[in-house]
Amino acid sequence: GTERGVRMAHLAAVAATKINGVAALHSQLLRDKVLKDFADLWPDKFTNVTNGVTPRRFVRMANYKFAELLNDTLGTGWVTDLERLKELEPYAEDDDFKAKFREVKEWNKHRLTQLLKARDGIELPDGHMLDVMVKRLHEYKRQSLKLLHIVSIYEQVLSGKIKASDVTPRTVLFGAKAAPGYKMAKDTIHLINKVAEVVNNDPLLEGRLKVAFPANYNVTLAEKLIPAADLSEQISLAGMEASGTGNMKFALNGALTVGTDDGANVEIRELVGDDHFFLFGMNEPEVAELGAKGYDPTSYYESNANLRDALNLILSGHFSGGDGHMFDSVVLNLINQDRFMALADFQSYVDAQAKAEERYADQEAWTRSAILNDDLIIFTHERPAARWVPAARLVVAGQNSLGRPSPNSSTFSAARLAASSRSSARLSTLSAISSSMGRPVVRPRSARSRKLRLTSSISLSSCSLSWLRKFFAPCSASASGWASAYCFFWSS
Repeated sequence: GTERGVRMAHLAAVAATKINGVAALHSQLLRDKVLKDFADLWPDKFTNVTNGVTPRRFVRMANYKFAELLNDTLGTGWVTDLERLKELEPYAEDDDFKAKFREVKEWNKHRLTQLLKARDGIELPDGHMLDVMVKRLHEYKRQSLKLLHIVSIYEQVLSGKIKASDVTPRTVLFGAKAAPGYKMAKDTIHLINKVAEVVNNDPLLEGRLKVAFPANYNVTLAEKLIPAADLSEQISLAGMEASGTGNMKFALNGALTVGTDDGANVEIRELVGDDHFFLFGMNEPEVAELGAKGYDPTSYYESNANLRDALNLILSGHFSGGDGHMFDSVVLNLINQDRFMALADFQSYVDAQAKAEERYADQEAWTRSAILNDDLIIFTHERPAARWVPAARLVVAGQNSLGRPSPNSSTFSAARLAASSRSSARLSTLSAISSSMGRPVVRPRSARSRKLRLTSSISLSSCSLSWLRKFFAPCSASASGWASAYCFFWSS
């Protein structure tokens, strides 16, 4: 039968008073699939608390030129009253404000260019759309899909299908790290860098397409990169990303998003509107349906000429000094397995990129959309915190907010003594067994440390006590039953 094991998520679902995902789609998947039995049993436990980011770091500090523009336009009150960012909406039609907004974006691009030149020896060309994909390197995030788009553009110029002059000037900037043992991720990084070497030095492109992959992407670099971005790549397979916070940081700094209906992308799109978000790809039900029918990536490879030519160009060794097998691990995996359906979403992604290029060509329209992206007040970190802080408060008296005894009540004192007696009895039994076997007693912790552990558990912060309250929510409603369970846990 099935191997026995402790199902921690199931234990947590039983013990919790509330269960939430970190984006609307994530919470829905918890209810409908991951923890469906528990949601059917306790529907009131399940809720949603979408993640948030701090605009004071990623706007006021990281993008201080934009913060100055906000101060001049709205006053300084937006820093502590972020609802005031909604006042930006009419300025999306103000020509003077839009011009200043573009000046701030160009200043941020110049700052990033100087940093990358000094830090990595990377020079970013002027006048390019800055197309950014920065996140952990993982197949489900589909850096491979972005790479296929780059190779497809290059291949079409190389083969004469399109003229270089028809290519929108674009610099694609990747930032990612791979887990130490994740070979596919490392092979993908290797391929991206090899493609960059060729694309960046091919005169056929006339300098209209560049690829950069600065090493050691971190928060320090993010604070310079995010304010400079024009286009934010949020292209994970629908249903795979819990929420994402990078998508929020980019949007708050005026980057438009090309993305799937995944994670918090869903809520960003609903807030800014379809006209200001470049949606592509299957939604989560469609992904599930395709998987159930049996996904065959080879059929997409064979039916889409541009996709096939891009993959074949990699297999030809064009990016690997003639070695046609260097990147078999990446390409053949996509053609034969493609677990995260990059090939299925390829054409839709290319179409979305075409719409983004068309919008970018009209800088007035692009700037208007970028300004409207800044009004994403619900993604500030205060919102989820505000929802949870009231729930973390306990009534430090005879009972807590669930009607169960607080740790200061006399019922707990009696239960603690009973639990201590049980622990002493267990330790005596262990001593007798160990002595009969001629082995010393191994005490996992001293009686004093056990006592300190129990004492400290009673004097935890309100947030920790709230967690304890939730952990024992299913216990008996009787005071003695709940208190005994509490003390048994901490003395075991």
